[in-house]
Amino acid sequence: MNDLERRLEEMFMSDSRGRRVGKVSVPSRRPSAFRALAYIGGIAVLALALIGTLALVRDQQNNPGASPTASLPAAANTPGPSGTSGASGNPSTTPSGGAVRPDNTHGIITFQNIRTEADPRDLQQPPQFVRNGRSDFSVAVSPDGTRVAMIRTGETGQQLVTFTTARPNDVTIAAIDFSTTGEVASELVWAGDSSEYVVFSVDKRAGATITSSYSALRSYDIAAKKQSEIARITSGLHLVPLAWRFDTHVGGAIEIDAFTGRVASYDVIRDNSLTDRTPTPNLRGGDVQSGPFKTQFSASRDGNRIVAVIAPAVRWWPVDQPGAAKELLADSKGRAEYAEFRPGTGELGVRVLAATVGQGVPPPGHFEIWSLSGQQRVVSPTAGFSRWRVDGTAALDGTNLVDPDSGAVTPLPGATKVVDVVRFTEPVAAPTATAPVAVTSPLGPVSPTAQATIDGRTFRIADAYVWRDFMPISPPDGKPLAASLKIQVDSGAFPVDVTVDRIWVYGPAVWEPALFEVRRSPDAGTPADQIEVFANGGPKWDPGSEVSVDVRLISGGTTRILRVTEVTIQKTS
Repeated sequence: MNDLERRLEEMFMSDSRGRRVGKVSVPSRRPSAFRALAYIGGIAVLALALIGTLALVRDQQNNPGASPTASLPAAANTPGPSGTSGASGNPSTTPSGGAVRPDNTHGIITFQNIRTEADPRDLQQPPQFVRNGRSDFSVAVSPDGTRVAMIRTGETGQQLVTFTTARPNDVTIAAIDFSTTGEVASELVWAGDSSEYVVFSVDKRAGATITSSYSALRSYDIAAKKQSEIARITSGLHLVPLAWRFDTHVGGAIEIDAFTGRVASYDVIRDNSLTDRTPTPNLRGGDVQSGPFKTQFSASRDGNRIVAVIAPAVRWWPVDQPGAAKELLADSKGRAEYAEFRPGTGELGVRVLAATVGQGVPPPGHFEIWSLSGQQRVVSPTAGFSRWRVDGTAALDGTNLVDPDSGAVTPLPGATKVVDVVRFTEPVAAPTATAPVAVTSPLGPVSPTAQATIDGRTFRIADAYVWRDFMPISPPDGKPLAASLKIQVDSGAFPVDVTVDRIWVYGPAVWEPALFEVRRSPDAGTPADQIEVFANGGPKWDPGSEVSVDVRLISGGTTRILRVTEVTIQKTS
């Protein structure tokens, strides 16, 4: 999750808190003399429609050749780098009549773990994916989804780590020491030709500022355990890799202003040399509105194509031909927010924000599929879109799975924010050590208190917001319970060595979230003296009922438990 995504999530949460429905008054309707007649007329119309439908079905059974066959738009045979062609053909989908379901073949990486879609338990012991203020990571997944690389940042420095989904506990740490060079590693991508290479960004800071004296792209050969430099800039901007293929030695990257987050240019790299810089304004089409460049870029899994969302339009091009960019606008008259290539096809999954909400216009944040050849269709008028499964057989909308054919939405059990997607080619089983255990109330010398002291500093729960979401994009009976807890220290900045490792929510039963996120300043936008603990996927307790919440603070070997009582479950709608 980048800073922009995190801030958008915070804005959404703040907005949802403000949209609370109180009493709804509906005027009573007097009995009408015409109501009975209208009712009888409606029954007659339905009967006629049923007779016509049965006749049509019987006619189609007698004349099977007259029945049209529904299908997705054909994939475009699009040009790839240096004249090659991109992949084409539609991925396999589930049989008609049934929505795709979470399974143990497909998986996700979250801010806490790597797991299958169907089982939220972590597949790694000890956990490798942690983002809690004391450690952080960037991740890349191979095109087939079976291999993972990540740059892990912790208190002891940075490491490049690789492993396979078949053996997630066999972790290999690359022999790269960033501390000796004074460089900081960040984003990385896996080569699109399924090779043994990953490409990552490194920056050498200019003194204590965030400005880079240089920013470079480095490759790492996993098999040969060799690091090489691909390209370098010294403009003070940050170089971010998007795509790379080692079979053609062609790739794409963007240059970003570290202060504003604005994209300055798209760069083409050939044979380890930056050969072409295309300023971002040159990528904007004639019909695109002017304004700040809130451009979002992504690449196809095979590394052949780039897509950029320059709202309200989407533009795509072969990785080494930005001058051949094609522009797409939503037929639904909405504003594109995010787009990603559907693996193995000439299609894009697009999240579209409707310009206005009215008759015939889908509500904000809906999911569409666009063919590169021009066809568009609304998959779901309520579900959004955030990424594809590795094989394109389903889409993900935050913590939900979306069927690309029917638009049916299925929640991922125990889901939290999805960082990336993976695939498993062998049966996997979560370690027994992570199996759920009976939850008991904390007792003894660390009994809950309203405030607690660690190393002479006092901590308390400054705010506790617990809610269930009933907005239109939610299931009919609402989303599961979610909680946002603000922990505050009495003075100064919140200590980096103090965090939260357990949460208990007491209602009709006890909910202890297995997964939660600890957010800190400055990345999370929280005040310097606070951390926020966010959890979702809880039980579906009734809004308006009261709960108590405990959180356990930990610092080294010291633990303290904070409690807040009489917290009312809110309803957003």
